[in-house]
Amino acid sequence: MSPAFLRILCAVLLLSACSTKTVVDSGPMVDGGGVSSAVDVLKTVIRSADTDMRLPLRFFDVQEAMAQPTERQTEPFPCQPAFFVPSKDLPSLTQDGQLRTSFGKVIVDVSRTTLHEYFGKSIAPYTIIEYSIRDPYGDCKTGALEILNDGKHVALYTHVYQNEWGNNEWNINPVSKKLVMHSRRVQDSRWVEQSRLIDLPTKETRALPLDPCYINARVLDDGTMLGGFGDVSRDNAAVYCPMGANGVLLAKMSPEGVGGASLSLYYFDAERKLIAFADLGSQLTRFFPADSHAFVVVNMDDPSEWVVLPFPWQQTCGEEEFDFSDFSFTEPHLRYRYPLYNVPCVEKTGRMSEWVMVP
Repeated sequence: MSPAFLRILCAVLLLSACSTKTVVDSGPMVDGGGVSSAVDVLKTVIRSADTDMRLPLRFFDVQEAMAQPTERQTEPFPCQPAFFVPSKDLPSLTQDGQLRTSFGKVIVDVSRTTLHEYFGKSIAPYTIIEYSIRDPYGDCKTGALEILNDGKHVALYTHVYQNEWGNNEWNINPVSKKLVMHSRRVQDSRWVEQSRLIDLPTKETRALPLDPCYINARVLDDGTMLGGFGDVSRDNAAVYCPMGANGVLLAKMSPEGVGGASLSLYYFDAERKLIAFADLGSQLTRFFPADSHAFVVVNMDDPSEWVVLPFPWQQTCGEEEFDFSDFSFTEPHLRYRYPLYNVPCVEKTGRMSEWVMVP
């Protein structure tokens, strides 16, 4: 840990002991709100410490990750029919909703959700019907995706994995219509686990290495990809995996002291900077709330240039817009704005906040 970073922690500790408010406001930003006092204190601490917030950056072997097998023999999920067909196996669930039913001897809770957008962006002409299937009395949980093109069925992907939060492990890019999915399927008369990159318009499919980088990776607008995960062997430390086209891994790196439990949002701007969103790790959450977050900004042309910037995610609902016009790694900061809400994270006003700078 650098001396400059230690000065930040000492300063924060002193301010926390004297302040009557040391937590970030819990709710998202609604119309008429302002930046919380805890964030203002944080900005002051960072500026007064005269530091660029650099922490050690650990690199992993890219070739080892790329050499992982693209399939692993397995069995179908026991709480989903081996050859699941929604219209046959769920004849009463023809609209979005939930029900409790049974597949053979297994009782399951099933939910159906129809998606026309992904992260607020239209995926037209496609529609995705997502099924979530869970055994309420066991540990089996899985899902399925039905793909419609202009309302017509074109594909069904079953036995999709779910993460620890109960979300199906898949992502789609609304621009390229490329889908990344982690699932079990039949191949050459046997069941295998696979992560796949699927081009919906062409139906071209590419099997990806079974490395954690790829399990829940997403395709970005320019065709590159980005993955990330929390390394449980290192206190859930965040690991970032920027990739080129078709999933070619460019780097596998981990900033010390940044947690990986919230690796759900990623950004990659046109100037070759990786903007990754993560939990603050134990080195910072000793002094700030456990739900504090940070942006990790990495220069992908020179990964030795990177910074960590604490950030009040609760205010933005994960829909930030960024301005990097005057960003530099010698004087790092982020300018961002976000939608204003009448109902937090649900009903937008149609207006954006003022630009906010961190730190």
